[in-house]
Amino acid sequence: MHCPSCHPQNPRGACCTGVNAAKDDTQAVAKQIKLLENKLEAALIKLNEAVGRNKVLRDNIDHLRRERVTFDQVRARDAIFGMPACQLLSHRSAPLLANPQVYRKIERDLHDRKREMSNVIDITNLAREARDQARNEIAALRAQNDREQTAFDAEYREVLFWPTRLLQTSDSPKRLCSPLRWVT
Repeated sequence: MHCPSCHPQNPRGACCTGVNAAKDDTQAVAKQIKLLENKLEAALIKLNEAVGRNKVLRDNIDHLRRERVTFDQVRARDAIFGMPACQLLSHRSAPLLANPQVYRKIERDLHDRKREMSNVIDITNLAREARDQARNEIAALRAQNDREQTAFDAEYREVLFWPTRLLQTSDSPKRLCSPLRWVT
């Protein structure tokens, strides 16, 4: 091995004696430590990446297992309706349900989804009721508006044409001098 201050062709013992020997050894050890720390850092980065990929794969596997159990149960129930639940499961999903943690997780997910679905249904029903109530109010307002418009139109026609009707229906000749008073 060669020291850092020597020419690469000189063997270690040929030039590393004297005053610079301790300094050269310290530099060589520091360089070796830095090199090993860099290797350790690279190995830790690779480890963290592998752990992250494994977590993603584990989550994907759990999701696929839940889907498979659900699919197998639906397929078995549809194919063999009326058999006990233990016979409805296929040979592939039986080990999954034998694991209580996976079974509890699936049941928890199912319960959560049912609760979410119930909340959405409740919100939808409230929205429908509000919509129906608003439609009924709109229909009542339109009907009231139509009645008021009809009454207004009748009153308007009566006021507009009242002098001619009055002259046509009166027996005595009267003169109209203003809409507010009659002169005889």
